[in-house]
Amino acid sequence: MKFAMRSLLIFTVLGASHAARADAIITLHYNERPPYLVPQPDGSAAGLTGTPAADAFKKAKLAVSWQKVPTSRQLAVIQEGAGQDCAIGWFKNPA
Repeated sequence: MKFAMRSLLIFTVLGASHAARADAIITLHYNERPPYLVPQPDGSAAGLTGTPAADAFKKAKLAVSWQKVPTSRQLAVIQEGAGQDCAIGWFKNPA
């Protein structure tokens, strides 16, 4: 579990570090996966990975927009690298 949380925080920081301006809105892409990511009425997400990610962006005072996106599309958006995008709950492994 510690590895998963570290991976989440590293990926969140890496995604946030690409913001070109302090007032840029970062799009947080996620797919619903209870108990890790659960959509909230305000458009955000909560859960075991959603809540720490939301807290990290809030603490960093970075504006975010939560978008529920299928996993394959999340990978395509991140690989394109055209916007201010971050995918929540992913981790890197040898595969």
